[in-house]
Amino acid sequence: MQEEILYHENYKFTNDYAVIEALHPTPSGLEDKMQDYHRQAQKGKASLVQVLLKEIKRYPNYPELKTLLMMLYHNLGQSDKSDAWALKTAVLHPDYLPGKANAAFVHFDNKDFEKIPELMGQGFHLKEM
Repeated sequence: MQEEILYHENYKFTNDYAVIEALHPTPSGLEDKMQDYHRQAQKGKASLVQVLLKEIKRYPNYPELKTLLMMLYHNLGQSDKSDAWALKTAVLHPDYLPGKANAAFVHFDNKDFEKIPELMGQGFHLKEM
């Protein structure tokens, strides 16, 4: 994938994995596994649930594992578990923007609109998050 950069007001958005990796580095031991985990989560491979739960215990400070578990549960049709992991990830990793966004979508879907500004910050300014 070619790196893309979008400038908007005082923000710079990028899909450059090196930037993401600098903010939330992949723990040693997971580098070779994450791409396969992502592929399996997209396919909804049920056997991955136990694998991810073990990895989350092993690497509790790495939010991407929780995002993968959330995605996996969604793809397995278990929206209650998916939503629970989205909300939990936002609490455990308040500086992880994808986690906040996923939790905001849960609140939106549940029509809990008043919880979104609490989660994202008044005015939804990225710099305030």
